[in-house]
Amino acid sequence: MEQSFLLVLQVVLWPTLAALFTVEVDSPSHVAEFRGDVTMGCRFQPGGRGPNLSVIWHRIWPPPVVEVYRLENRQEDLTSQNPQYRGRVRLVTEEITNGWAKLEVSMLRINDSGTYQCLVEMVGADYKQTTLTVKAAYKTIVKSMKRRRGDEVELICESEGYPLATMTWRDRSLRNIKSNDTTIRTPDQLFQVTSKITVKSSDKNNYTCALVEEGDVPKGPSARFDIPDETDLPAINSKCNTLSIALGTSLTVAMIIAAAIFGYRRWRGSPRYPSTPSTNTLLGSAETGPGLLWCPAASTGPGDELLEGHTGDLL
Repeated sequence: MEQSFLLVLQVVLWPTLAALFTVEVDSPSHVAEFRGDVTMGCRFQPGGRGPNLSVIWHRIWPPPVVEVYRLENRQEDLTSQNPQYRGRVRLVTEEITNGWAKLEVSMLRINDSGTYQCLVEMVGADYKQTTLTVKAAYKTIVKSMKRRRGDEVELICESEGYPLATMTWRDRSLRNIKSNDTTIRTPDQLFQVTSKITVKSSDKNNYTCALVEEGDVPKGPSARFDIPDETDLPAINSKCNTLSIALGTSLTVAMIIAAAIFGYRRWRGSPRYPSTPSTNTLLGSAETGPGLLWCPAASTGPGDELLEGHTGDLL
């Protein structure tokens, strides 16, 4: 009779006990650093060491919904785990008996950001949500300079981070300077921000670039250029420089060719036989032979030359 009463009491009270099972998150939101670690937890009423405990973590936003981790009846089950989280998440199982379902995510990526849902099933079931925001701080600004045409110098500032930030420029009088900005996404989904301004290298001034992550107030790293102290730069290649190099090269080649032609002509014009021919040569004697002929000009004299390789009959 007493056992029957207890059984009836359990059946009647079971829905009430299940309704009293609740889950609470440790924080409604989490902010973590790119490539860092984060722990997100949800708390529930521990119900002993029974086998009927399941913990499931999903990322429900942005779509589609993906499974991050599953503990089914106290056994880890990663068959449905999204590949994005493979090898980077774990449930802190030693905290389960204390009523904590803590999820650790390591080597955080930008696309880990979103809304996560923690579902706990035991004597009842309940779930709660928390948001994760992964940021990458703009830690440094890389500055560089390029000489433009004339006395113009291009000042360049570049940095990477997340979320998107803007770059501001000011001179030593704190006047804002309009810049030319470009932004690209890196393979890690970071924003690479490049900002440029052009100034006169002869101006005595300094210019500071600074990052603005939120609002209009510069907040973050900055870089300063001192003009003209930092303008001792080699001129960059331009169309004018290319043309000058081409003309100089052509002129040099032309001079070399002219010198070669002049030397060749002098070599051809130099006498290689006695300038006063003998009587035998003029008469075409037997010693001369048929292979050589003297061709007198209209007025013979010391400038006459022998023509080689020209055959003819003897006079």
